[in-house]
Amino acid sequence: MNDIIKILPDAIANQIAAGEVVQRPASVVKELLENAIDAGASQITLRIKDGGTTLIQVIDNGKGMSVTDARLSFERHATSKIKSAEDLFKLLTFGFRGEALASIASVAQVELKSKRAEDEVGTSIVIEATDIKSQEPTQTPKGTIITVKNLFYNIPARRNFLKSTAVETRHIIDEFIRVSIPNADIEFLLYNNDQELYHFYKDTKINRIADCMGLTSEKHKHEKLIFDEEHTALADVKVYLGKPEWAKKSRGDQFFFVNGRFIKSPYFHHAVMAAYEGLIAKENFPIYCIDIDIDPAKIDINVHPTKTEVKFEEEKHLYALLKAVVKKALHSQLAVPTLLQADNENDQNNEMSWKPLTQKYEPPKVKFNQGFTPFETKNNSQKYSGKWQEIFNDSFSDKIEKNTPKLSLIPPQDLQAKQTIEIANVYQFAATFLVFSSNENLYIAHQQYAHERVMYERYKNNFRNKNIPSQQLLFPRVIELNIADMSVFEDIEEEIKHMGFDVSVFSKNTIVINAIPVSLPSTDIKLLFDQTISNYKETLQKLKCEAKEALARALAKSTAVKAGTLLNEKEQRNIVQLLMECEEITISPSGKQVFITFAADDLIRKF
Repeated sequence: MNDIIKILPDAIANQIAAGEVVQRPASVVKELLENAIDAGASQITLRIKDGGTTLIQVIDNGKGMSVTDARLSFERHATSKIKSAEDLFKLLTFGFRGEALASIASVAQVELKSKRAEDEVGTSIVIEATDIKSQEPTQTPKGTIITVKNLFYNIPARRNFLKSTAVETRHIIDEFIRVSIPNADIEFLLYNNDQELYHFYKDTKINRIADCMGLTSEKHKHEKLIFDEEHTALADVKVYLGKPEWAKKSRGDQFFFVNGRFIKSPYFHHAVMAAYEGLIAKENFPIYCIDIDIDPAKIDINVHPTKTEVKFEEEKHLYALLKAVVKKALHSQLAVPTLLQADNENDQNNEMSWKPLTQKYEPPKVKFNQGFTPFETKNNSQKYSGKWQEIFNDSFSDKIEKNTPKLSLIPPQDLQAKQTIEIANVYQFAATFLVFSSNENLYIAHQQYAHERVMYERYKNNFRNKNIPSQQLLFPRVIELNIADMSVFEDIEEEIKHMGFDVSVFSKNTIVINAIPVSLPSTDIKLLFDQTISNYKETLQKLKCEAKEALARALAKSTAVKAGTLLNEKEQRNIVQLLMECEEITISPSGKQVFITFAADDLIRKF
């Protein structure tokens, strides 16, 4: 019988390796930028086109390569970073596996130009799918220029799985930021389709972090990140923390660096969140950047080719140290929260004002009415301000009649069968739940999830109609976005206009809103826009859906009445009425259960 085990050709082996190393254009950017830093560059320029699928070019002024080194750099497991197995336990460079360039060259068209300071001429190499097309002398400045064109051109299946240009561009920006933050002594430039997006000059670490996180706008220009550090035998920890009021509802501005290398660690993230406990809402995420300098022998970075996972020898002790340093920084340099009389905008958003602690802090005294019951209907409409009813326009409010309507309800137990029931009464409980009953059943609905479903179906209908009435703003709102959020806006600009917004681009990170949809709540437009973009990014990450669908879900989540909002009797009934008219009433757009049902027979058995 013939032997069946064979050694794979280098071309196939490199493509297999590329499946782990080169997952998307951002993976190529990460590897090339890290190589430039390892080469000792003081200035690095990144140029991309079409989300990195057409062009990725990295230009550095590092030490360059000789003719032989330039050729060997594209061989598998060829590296200048390690020479023995012991070197794996004292790594201070980014690269060491010797797989990146070989993997990239196997799935793209690559050109490399490099020259050392002592050489009169440099060398140029052209490679396509591992096949070296040419190598010849060339005139080039000191350093290295590597150009990657037509990524995945020879693997159509992989190319088809890439996201839209805007999404891939955002991933590249994320990698660019992650490399730029820990290297404040290097000048970085990023060009997208020949337009400059970022230019980070050499600066202090805290200023570089502020630049990368978009904290240099008019809103934050007089404010600083909270800084603290601790030097121990275990590790040196430096923390750069955003104030609690800067916390966002989405991830993105949370960074861990170990010996200058970006890592992902849910375990350490939990330590930071524990230190912020009581200072921010549970669903929010603080802004932070954590630098951990530790003996390389105490960590293992050779866990995955992407090198974002790291094993720690004393992980539990490092968790405790990290939590203690963050908590110390917050309590020593940050004000405790005090609820003060805010301006009108803050009142609408229910925000906290943060003032420095100048005297002994006393917790506020809480008063409550022991005789209050949520099922009391007498003068119920006079107890609440009713501000929330502005969310509905007149055409929807007119649907509410004094007499109890007959509504079509699909019970959760039988989604296929419809039946007509009479809604007897609607009550609000704990400022979160809407309790209503029929002749045979008791229903408890979550008001936020119910209203998300209502708003989601309205926005979907608006997309179909496209001619949505708008209301002109008395004063146009100018909104500053960071570069990443601006790329999101550009991706959904047309869809936003179809929703009734009159919006235009003012500069590379500024937009102007002249009009908003009539049915939109009269609230802070800036806050609404920030929440919508944040929810849109979160939806795209979790669900594979088109832009219109993701935007409808994002707007619904942003404009829905939140849990904890007091509603008057008319508003409570309004939500229930509109929910029952939806095509789907049991599940919210985010996948949450809208209500639960109790049959009369089940309740009787409880007693």
